Amino acid sequence: MGELNLDDCFCRDISQKFNEQNLQYILSNHGDIELTMMNDRISVTFKNKNHLIQSLLTAEHKISQLRKNYSPIDKLSDDCLAKIFSCLPIPQRLAIEKVCRRWRKIGRAGWPNVKQLIWKCEYSKFSRKEVEEIFERSGRYLRHLDIPVENERQSYLLVVQRHCEQLEKLKITFPKRPIREYNGALSRIFQHCKKLSSIIIHNVHSDFTYDCFEELKPEIVTEIQLVVADSDVRNTRASMNVSKFRSLRRLKFCKFVLGTEDLIGLDQLENLTSLDLRYCWVDNSQIMKISNLQKLEYLSLEETAFAIRDHHMSRIAKNCKNLKTLILYNRYGELSDDSFKDIARLQHLEILNMAFITGVSDCTISGMHSLIQLDCRGCEGIGNDGLIDLIKCASNLQKIWVSWTSINQHFLEEANEAMKKRTSGVALILELDPAQKKWKKPENLSPLLILSDNWYQ
Repeated sequence: MGELNLDDCFCRDISQKFNEQNLQYILSNHGDIELTMMNDRISVTFKNKNHLIQSLLTAEHKISQLRKNYSPIDKLSDDCLAKIFSCLPIPQRLAIEKVCRRWRKIGRAGWPNVKQLIWKCEYSKFSRKEVEEIFERSGRYLRHLDIPVENERQSYLLVVQRHCEQLEKLKITFPKRPIREYNGALSRIFQHCKKLSSIIIHNVHSDFTYDCFEELKPEIVTEIQLVVADSDVRNTRASMNVSKFRSLRRLKFCKFVLGTEDLIGLDQLENLTSLDLRYCWVDNSQIMKISNLQKLEYLSLEETAFAIRDHHMSRIAKNCKNLKTLILYNRYGELSDDSFKDIARLQHLEILNMAFITGVSDCTISGMHSLIQLDCRGCEGIGNDGLIDLIKCASNLQKIWVSWTSINQHFLEEANEAMKKRTSGVALILELDPAQKKWKKPENLSPLLILSDNWYQ
């Protein structure tokens, strides 16, 4: 009997190209053989020594042909292929595993770079097995996950619970109609993923319960965002105690009912820097709590179903002196110069949205020297004088929305002259409404003044 051990390098290549049956066919032209493939070695035993010699002579030609037929990609190292595979989209990563055994081995191990996964619409075509395979390979590396839950039959949440224990940021979008059992699923995920610091949930329904948040580690949670589904707008209460989340920096509750018994402990979040309550129905007591959040840098009260009064905003402006962004856009707001005198004293204010607040006049906005963006659409009390003074004093002002204000046709010429004297070199965009866009453009328009008509954005 004769025995042959083919060299490691060639065996590694050839074993990816042929299975045992094919190799048996190539080497057994002159007699029966016993062939064993283990890891990177192929062992061939011939029953007759002469058969060994004759088989090698005839196999040499076939082997040389095999080498000539190699694709250039077959000559790349495993590490190089792993790097290439890591650049592929998720569907292609699964597909390459079906090419050959070598690619499957490399492909299965090539997911450590998947730190963030945004689940796309086309991924809904994956079978449950494929979903399981994706999270089985990437789950232990994932830090950020954005995934929809379209119906109760999908096992996404269960798979996330099983494989994604290193998650730090989780965004879940539920369907527009309520589904059962998602509260329990969230509890299990929060319990299993002990590093979660950011939780974002869209399409919350009125049957949502907040017990799941008890499973989080409050000392590491820095962000909570909950957005109500359109079908349940202002029909969903935020019956949640947030007092234990002392490390929170960003809090967003959108389209909720915020009564006296909701968002318990809001005023105790001493590290909060961003608060977004847009489209909420907000009780007086909740507005007053905001003034205790002295580290606030971002505050949005956009279209809150509550007439914010001057004394509310004055108190907030006096206590929250670090505010950089203030969104007060409200068609039913009742603010006036009384509160805006205090807002104008905010030394760090860069973005101010005061759209449709009609009780504010030129005198209170003209000195806001730190502004970068101002949205004063629909502010009938604001005209040429206030805006021109603002352009002159706010050297870093980059954008103003001026639709439906009291400016007249001389405004563009006056703004142009002011911009010619600007020494900061910062360009200014004026967002005009269609009627204003038809005004005569100034002669020798300053290159730093840009006239735009994206007034609706």
